[in-house]
Amino acid sequence: MNKEDFAKLKSPEVLRLIKEFSEFDPEKFILKFAGTSSMPVSAMAEQIKSRKKARTKLFDLPVDDMLFMPVPLEQASGTLTASFKAGLISGDRIIDLTGGLGIDSFFFAHRFNDVFHCEQNEVLFSIADYNAGVAGISNINFTCCNSIEFLKSFPDKHFDWIYIDPARRDETSRSVDIHYLQPDVANLEALLLAKSKNVIIKLSPAFDVNEAIKTFHALTRFLVVSVNNECKEALLILSDETKELRITGVELSRSYPPIIIETSFAKSRPTIRESDPPGNFLYETFCGISKAGLNNFVAQEFNLTAYLKSEYYFFSSTRQENFPGKIFEIIEKIPYNIKTLKKMLRRLKIDKLNIKAKGIAVKPEDVTKKLKLKNGGDYFLFILADNELTEMFLTKIEKIHSMDL
Repeated sequence: MNKEDFAKLKSPEVLRLIKEFSEFDPEKFILKFAGTSSMPVSAMAEQIKSRKKARTKLFDLPVDDMLFMPVPLEQASGTLTASFKAGLISGDRIIDLTGGLGIDSFFFAHRFNDVFHCEQNEVLFSIADYNAGVAGISNINFTCCNSIEFLKSFPDKHFDWIYIDPARRDETSRSVDIHYLQPDVANLEALLLAKSKNVIIKLSPAFDVNEAIKTFHALTRFLVVSVNNECKEALLILSDETKELRITGVELSRSYPPIIIETSFAKSRPTIRESDPPGNFLYETFCGISKAGLNNFVAQEFNLTAYLKSEYYFFSSTRQENFPGKIFEIIEKIPYNIKTLKKMLRRLKIDKLNIKAKGIAVKPEDVTKKLKLKNGGDYFLFILADNELTEMFLTKIEKIHSMDL
């Protein structure tokens, strides 16, 4: 989208048509209005497509009256993660150094008296400003600028919080190396803590806590956040006060309350007892909790056992309520053998299967191919191995539990 398209999209007639055709296929919309020179037809089709995505991702914002750019919308926080982040912090003033579409700033506005939103892209800056008006948010100061230079213009400790969500310099790269990010947060710690008491940095969930400790001297909390069991982001909280480092795993969903597991980084990782046979139930923690390295703490809390030295899946003979993850009832346990597995699946008339493997150099998709099955369905096959033994557990998901917090 360019500035000319943005100006035309704000026209009442154009906005009316976008809303009228909100359920229309975007490609068919382009064909229907092709040649209408008075309207930005492609940009309107883009809005129709973006609003469909935004209705799910930003479910409590007035998205059917807002404008979007597709890539920034894809990269933006959703309602669940933005609301969770805002709930962690509060104060008088916060500055968002990587404002983008402004979603995080919109939620910060409920927790701070003044929010400063910085964005270098002029069109994106204008869209964020426009959407704030649509949402009825009036306490955000929008500035189109180089955010680091803008930050330097303020007195020391002017802000209660600084928020920064750096982007990869090369959007085609999959690297999570913090030195490939822009702004270069790895070298900005001193400046950030000079201007604010506290800093919150959003990074890829693949970013490792040990790397965070090496990079940031003022790290006080490391969180991994998942939504519907899909890891979304790592949050690093820096503080100018000396605090004990805490590690937190978070699972968010509209279907159950937030699930939060937390421990001190200094606390020794529990050793989980092993059992054979493993039991009747298999447990898989939500990925945010697992990625934060908290599996063993959860297993100890719920009196679960390990099998074949697994650090990802745990077991019990009776079901443990309120487990922060998925519980599977074990139907059969057999040695790892494709022929034996085929016979069992034929006997049980199973033609779809979800496969997960740990501790073995086997790709689930290769097993599915050998079995000539479709991926999916109600059944889950877990393949676990150590140096001496490989076994399979055929299961069905029994329940997804949440904790009462």
